[in-house]
Amino acid sequence: QTATLTISDDTTQARSAIDSFISNFNEVLLFIESKTEITEVTSGDETTYQRGVLTDETVFSDLRTDLMTKFFEQSTNDGLFAGLREIGITLNDSLQATVSDEDALTDALTNNISDVNALFDDVFGEMDTMLERFTKVDGYLDNAIDGYNRIETELETDITVLTERLYERRDFLILQYGEMQAQLMSLQYAQQQWAGIAGQVNSLF
Repeated sequence: QTATLTISDDTTQARSAIDSFISNFNEVLLFIESKTEITEVTSGDETTYQRGVLTDETVFSDLRTDLMTKFFEQSTNDGLFAGLREIGITLNDSLQATVSDEDALTDALTNNISDVNALFDDVFGEMDTMLERFTKVDGYLDNAIDGYNRIETELETDITVLTERLYERRDFLILQYGEMQAQLMSLQYAQQQWAGIAGQVNSLF
């Protein structure tokens, strides 16, 4: 009596990792888009435009473009697959990564999982390189945050100085107003005095 033992790779973890990659990739793209876009807002007959906090930072919109370009690019790995499209992963009409061909992905994971790993090693490596210049210590994000913090500190200092000047100006104007009131009262008193004197003189003639 004989028995056949079939050994196959467990694709569950690989599929889970791919789903996580797709989810994280989409979150990054949506985050960058939301922070760099200019949104049209219409209220009644009035239309205004709201700028994202990173709209002027073109380096982030360029990063989004680079990530999508890498998603489409041919891979230079040594495996069977030259691109994500070949294993059923593409961008939809909303430019979101998705598994558009479940059969192709399942077949690749079942029969050529080492080639799938080679493909993702290359894709991950390239994307990591793109992101590293932003996320590393003293990278773009650290320098940008330092720059914004410096600007915030300078603005707070300017606001403090301007506030002190406004208070000084207020105190000066209050004092000036008080002096003017005192002078006005003196003039009114003098006028009354002269009127009284004039009345006495007129009564003598």
